Amino acid sequence: MDSGNERTFDLQEAAEFLHLSPAALRQKVQSGQVRGAKPGKCWVFLQSELVAFLQSLYPTPEQTPCGDWKE
Repeated sequence: MDSGNERTFDLQEAAEFLHLSPAALRQKVQSGQVRGAKPGKCWVFLQSELVAFLQSLYPTPEQTPCGDWKE
């Protein structure tokens, strides 16, 4: 995967993108649910990895949507 031109997020930006708190995002990284790197003192997240995590939360055809979805 060529990520040379891909947008990167720090922990705060990634948490905002996912509508999570930074602490919740750290927990998801530690559990392996979200991929991120810490090349130094700061976390770095690729936008494509954040989008992939969100897509993994979408219901499959076998699942019923949650919330107040109406057809």
